[in-house]
Amino acid sequence: MKKILIRNFSTIAVVGAIALSSSLTVQAASLFADSNRSTCTTPNCQAATIDKAVIISEQAQSGVAATTPWSGQFFSTGGECVRIEVLETDPPNRDLIMHFAGPDLTAWKDDDSGADLLPRIEAETTAPGRYTLVVGLFAPTLTNTNTRFKLSYGRYPLGNPNCNVLTLPN
Repeated sequence: MKKILIRNFSTIAVVGAIALSSSLTVQAASLFADSNRSTCTTPNCQAATIDKAVIISEQAQSGVAATTPWSGQFFSTGGECVRIEVLETDPPNRDLIMHFAGPDLTAWKDDDSGADLLPRIEAETTAPGRYTLVVGLFAPTLTNTNTRFKLSYGRYPLGNPNCNVLTLPN
């Protein structure tokens, strides 16, 4: 398992390409720095793992479900594939959705490309820089509790089997 550098920021710039709702609230983003691009070919090989990330479910005062998505920033040199996949949730079987946006505002989203109801994005990045990821519940309900999840993040050369089903930008 790779070690990654994590820095917390007290504020986050909300990327216009990631519009989850008209009143988007997100946690402070963490920067995940991984300087290595892997050439291995098995699924998620040499990927960094972020464990125990949390989507916070809030007490709804209006009778409408409310959650605070998890967010993070990931580096890409551009001209490569970034594969991000939710591996598991706790409680199990939570339906998650991911939004991923680059410094050039290219954006990807996915709901169920991974196993079960889990999202996976295989993005062909073009611009070097930090890419923002937001992970949330697909359909929050009043009975949801805080959702923990494990996330895999890897960088691979274009054409690598880890990126054989590229997610199209939207």
